[in-house]
Amino acid sequence: MGEIDDKFRYFLSREKNMADVYNGTVYSGRQAILPEQLVDVQSIYHVALREKGKIKKFRRARDCAKALCRNGHFVILGVELQDKVNYCMPLRCTEYDTDELRTQVQRISHRYDREECWETAEEKFSGMKRTDRLNPAVSIVLYHGEGKWDAACRLKDILDMEGMDEELKELMLDHKVRIYNLSELDEKHFESGLRELIGLMKRKDDKKAMEAYYKENRERFRQMDDDAFELICAMLNMKPLMEKKEIARKDGKVDMCRAFDELLRDRENLGVQRGEKRGEKRGEKRGENRLGRLIELLYRDGRMEEVLSVSKSAAARRQLYQEYGV
Repeated sequence: MGEIDDKFRYFLSREKNMADVYNGTVYSGRQAILPEQLVDVQSIYHVALREKGKIKKFRRARDCAKALCRNGHFVILGVELQDKVNYCMPLRCTEYDTDELRTQVQRISHRYDREECWETAEEKFSGMKRTDRLNPAVSIVLYHGEGKWDAACRLKDILDMEGMDEELKELMLDHKVRIYNLSELDEKHFESGLRELIGLMKRKDDKKAMEAYYKENRERFRQMDDDAFELICAMLNMKPLMEKKEIARKDGKVDMCRAFDELLRDRENLGVQRGEKRGEKRGEKRGENRLGRLIELLYRDGRMEEVLSVSKSAAARRQLYQEYGV
């Protein structure tokens, strides 16, 4: 699934597509987030953990992250792509969101160190001032694997809370993760190429339904962005269609209808060529069998001198074929 995730990450790197993901899932199609409200942010976090007395450093990378800016305030929006069910997903998303918050504190602390503007020892110890506020971070998961998602969606659902009283439960950290199965979403909630992708995914096991959907939405399929076209080809295993992308390009868009037509034309031509070759082979085999039968009859009748003539002369063969009824 590496190629699919790479194409999906590239697709989501565009602000209009990232906005469409959140609008189509969290907001059920309402255009609550505008592409121009999104800006790029760091999606790779450097983490250091102490293990057996040594500091172990590693990186954690989100599949995609953008900052939503509204009236000067920011919210970090993350998207994680999953082709397999992950029973630890609530913890994983919690780690991404806390990594983001920890990184913000580090930036604040480094800036104050550089500007030498700490006012109290408590501020320096904390790494931030009492009046500082961090930008919230949220994550959603897009599941595009086979079957249902049967894993937990909340952190508390993977914790053993037997024996805990209500007072302790009130102290417990919880984290809810929204999991969206692409093949179960309503494609009409989306404006980008996700609409066509989801529509085709939901019908991939029903050829007639897939063809009907394709015809009903022909005009949208004629005006596809490169990244949406490539994502659909990868997700639905349509690699031969990818080879027709440049032929089907028009005015900066990809005409998927033309790409399909070109692919079908190639397959029809290939079928004709194969049929012609099969016909030639069958003809050669019938001719060989017919000549062999004629030579056998000539040997039987003692007409040995005519064997050489039928091997060289088509006219002699035709005359003897007619004579023997071969």
